[in-house]
Amino acid sequence: MTRWRSLAPIAIGLILLTPLASMRFTDSVQWTGRDFGVMAALLVGVYVMFELLARTSGIPQYRWGVAVALGASLLLVWVNLAIGIIGSEDNPANQLYLLVLLTGAVTAIATRFRPRGMARATAGMAVVQAVIGGIALAARLDTRPQVMIMNALFVGLFVGASLLFGRATEQEESA
Repeated sequence: MTRWRSLAPIAIGLILLTPLASMRFTDSVQWTGRDFGVMAALLVGVYVMFELLARTSGIPQYRWGVAVALGASLLLVWVNLAIGIIGSEDNPANQLYLLVLLTGAVTAIATRFRPRGMARATAGMAVVQAVIGGIALAARLDTRPQVMIMNALFVGLFVGASLLFGRATEQEESA
C-alpha cells in the first residue's frame, strides 16, 4: 500500500497532463479549467475511496474488487462527461447511468462494505448497466454497435468486480 500512496499523486498528475499535452497537438481535445477541475476531483475522490475501502479487508481479492469497481465507475463517469454513451454527452438519456452508481453506493453502504454485500452491489451495478443498454436499444435511443459494446464492457467490469468480491467472501468465511 505504501508504494501506491507515493505513486498516486504522480499518476493523477500524469493523467491530467495527458489532455493538456494533447491540446498542444490537436484541436479535437479542448478542455477548460472546469474540465481539469472535475477530472482532478474525480481522480482524487476515487483515490480516497480506494484508500478507505481497501483498509476494510486485508484480503487481496477484496482490494482488487474495489480497484475494478472504482475504476469502472470512474471510467463510466468520464466517458459520459466526455462523449456520452448514448448519443452525445448532451443526451439526457446518459443520466440513466447515474442509476448504476447509485445502485452500487446504496447497496455497499447498506451492507457495510462487507465482501458479500460488495459482491451484490457490483452484481446489481452490472444488471442496471445491462438494463440501460437494453432500454437504449429497445427505445432506439442510439442503435450504434459501439453503444452495445460499451455497455457490455461495463457489465463485464462490474461482473468481474463481483466475482472478486465473491472470492473475498469465500476467503473470509474460510478464515
